[in-house]
Amino acid sequence: MELLNKIDNIKTKEDKSNTLSFENEFIKPIFKDILKYSPYKLVALILNILTVPIYTMFLSPSDYGLYSISIATLSFICIIFSDWIGLSALRFFEEQQIKHNVSQYFGTLVTLLCVNLLMMFSCSYAFRELLCNFFHIPPRFLLIITILIIPVAIRALLLQVLRAQIKPGSYSSSMILNQIFTMVFAVLFIKYFALAPEGIIFAMTIVITFIDLMLIHQTKIHKTISFKGLKRQTLLKLCQYGMPLAIGQLSLWIMTQSNKFILQHYKGSFANGIVGVSYNLTYSIILSLFSIFIMAAMPRIIKMYEKKQEVTKTISKVSGHLIGMAMPFVIVFSLYPLDFVHLLANEKFAQAYIIIPAMSLSVMFMLLAEFTTIQYHLVNKTYIDTIIKLLAGGFGIILNILLIPKFGIVAVGYTALTVNVCYFFLSLIIVVDKLKWKFPKVEFSMFLLSSIPLFIAYFILSKLNAHFILSILTLLFVYYFTYFTLNKKRFA
Repeated sequence: MELLNKIDNIKTKEDKSNTLSFENEFIKPIFKDILKYSPYKLVALILNILTVPIYTMFLSPSDYGLYSISIATLSFICIIFSDWIGLSALRFFEEQQIKHNVSQYFGTLVTLLCVNLLMMFSCSYAFRELLCNFFHIPPRFLLIITILIIPVAIRALLLQVLRAQIKPGSYSSSMILNQIFTMVFAVLFIKYFALAPEGIIFAMTIVITFIDLMLIHQTKIHKTISFKGLKRQTLLKLCQYGMPLAIGQLSLWIMTQSNKFILQHYKGSFANGIVGVSYNLTYSIILSLFSIFIMAAMPRIIKMYEKKQEVTKTISKVSGHLIGMAMPFVIVFSLYPLDFVHLLANEKFAQAYIIIPAMSLSVMFMLLAEFTTIQYHLVNKTYIDTIIKLLAGGFGIILNILLIPKFGIVAVGYTALTVNVCYFFLSLIIVVDKLKWKFPKVEFSMFLLSSIPLFIAYFILSKLNAHFILSILTLLFVYYFTYFTLNKKRFA
């Protein structure tokens, strides 16, 4: 019996040693990168919070709705012609670096981007009337949007190159400056030149152009790039990986943005302004803050996979910590939706609180799906991601068409939640090459245990009628203190 106890103790020590070794080798480097990205994300969070009261103060709900439609149109065009090139650049950078072929690789990427932008301008001009009618935007907006796409497309490529080079500090500094100066210039254009909402788009064009120049210097792409000996094989590989990805991103756009156009058709710009605020108080805050997990994890997971290392445990662990870190925000947003809207938006947009809980939870499932769909990117089968996004997005369009005429903005929120839940569960069902996402049992149990004192604190604060800002700060402090204490004890 004593011998069995000794064997058990030895096994326990070995398991703990293996766990610590895994954490130190694979998980800690990812969290170090998360810390390096965090300054940008924290500033982005603050600025996203500030832009809502500032923009809603200067813009009417109808103007805000038109701005939301314009940005959705911009993202639609970028998905088709530029974004997938940047994502392809990230996926194959490590492979090309191993082959010492980075200079020709950069040349191929830039060539492909230039060809796509020429195609974009040709299509925009040829179908300008159709685009304006379909997206319900004035012709002048289409013109300034197509001009804006040039610096946006260049930025998208260079940012992915920075991620591939694992330069989170450079990435963060560039994006912080981008957001700060965009807001400053937007306010100047709106207030002093009476450009509403065009002023925001003009500000984006000017600022992103300067950011592009900074990114060129940070990536050193101008010193490395070579257009000699461009390989057709590399170009085809980029297209084979990226084009299905573009269709997949377009499907994601359908999942998250198409409801705005259906809402525009049935309820007009005023309703879109209300929904735009609810998006900015959920997607733009929670997504912008916690997408840091996939930003930091993806390049390192690709490196591990290319080196033939096992990646499923890493994906599971990081996604588990994502749940533990992000869910308190979802809970708090759902407990105080009306207070959030009153604090962060003009009273004209008060109705936005109705769909805050659904939109918050919707973001959580979208973030988790970023991890469950990594499998398709690693094996270069992005068409699977495209198919499940099309299925979820198509289902969302049907729900929106059926429900928006009757329920208005309420239908937008709960359809968004339904679509993202469908997308997440489809990615669990369709598995490739033994890369199935493993449910993070330990991390999820840490979340559940940490939530208990949070809800106890909420009950006490409600009885005391505490101010909602004090309540939120207290709830978050109680949760994170418990969560980090429990995780610290695990490795003690």
